[in-house]
Amino acid sequence: LIVREGTYEGGVVMTVRGAPKAPVLLHGESPDAEIKGSPSGIDALRIQDCSYVILEQITFRNAGRAGCAVRFSDHVTVRGCRFLDNEKWGLITSFADDFHFENNECAGSKVEHGIYHANSGDRFIIRGNRVHDNAGNGIHMNGDPEMGGDGVLNYGVVESNIIYGNGQAGGAGINMTHVQDILVRNNLVYNNYAAGITIYQDTGTFEQGSKRVALLGNTVVFRTGYGRACLNVQTTTEKVLAAGNIFVNANIEVVPI
Repeated sequence: LIVREGTYEGGVVMTVRGAPKAPVLLHGESPDAEIKGSPSGIDALRIQDCSYVILEQITFRNAGRAGCAVRFSDHVTVRGCRFLDNEKWGLITSFADDFHFENNECAGSKVEHGIYHANSGDRFIIRGNRVHDNAGNGIHMNGDPEMGGDGVLNYGVVESNIIYGNGQAGGAGINMTHVQDILVRNNLVYNNYAAGITIYQDTGTFEQGSKRVALLGNTVVFRTGYGRACLNVQTTTEKVLAAGNIFVNANIEVVPI
């Protein structure tokens, strides 16, 4: 399906199933193909109970909930899209396995996060996105044990994202809870208002907490007068490797002994 340039009313629900060699493609003629607005609490586009779907080069703006929600689906790829000035999230997933989110822009979420990967979604890639000026986290990953499933996000790669200007309502550039076997590398996280990269557990059992996270080659920078820790690893987390990162924080007070 090719979406021609123009503005279309949000509140669309997509329920289709493709196949590995025959995915369903929803393609914008250009980024000026825009799905705009939706009623309060409704996503501009909801991809529900789908398999093997590719969504590319469409703008989602001013939705009453998320620009796009991917729910109970697998093998969904979202690339080259823009998610701008939506009420709660740019993009949110729920029980979405084998999800790829690449080379998108997520900006201006008014209440929460730019990207929210949630609810036991395994084997995911979040790569090459520009995530900025969202009220909450830039990229938030949460296995959500209280929502069912195994309560863990397993086997993910978060790499080469540019993340800035997020967190005026709190949160982190990259925020992870209930993640296991995750690679976070070569991200640029700068000029955010709260935390840089955070790894922790908030509900569930210790077995559902965050484990086996590798942080490699990331750069985290704060402006003077803004921000908290560049890297915050809570005691509910274990087996974290941080190597080759650059952390710049002019807000740390050094007290002589």
